[in-house]
Amino acid sequence: MEKVIISGVPLKYIEFYLAEIADSIKPGGLYVGPDWEIQVVCMKDKRFRNITIPQTKIIFISDADTLEGLVHRFRMKFMSAGG
Repeated sequence: MEKVIISGVPLKYIEFYLAEIADSIKPGGLYVGPDWEIQVVCMKDKRFRNITIPQTKIIFISDADTLEGLVHRFRMKFMSAGG
């Protein structure tokens, strides 16, 4: 199963987090865990007037149960309440 999200979190923070949880890192931004893979793809930044927001496509690949947990933990890690 696969889930794709687009994140506005800076790439270096995403890479650091995924490196912490992955068993191995393969060329091309592929992070591999025991029963999952996450592919990170850089995209063009989004610009809104004077604000530039980074965009990164993150592709989560795993079975349904593992996938749900991976995506939830990722979102909780980078949740922001402003400020």
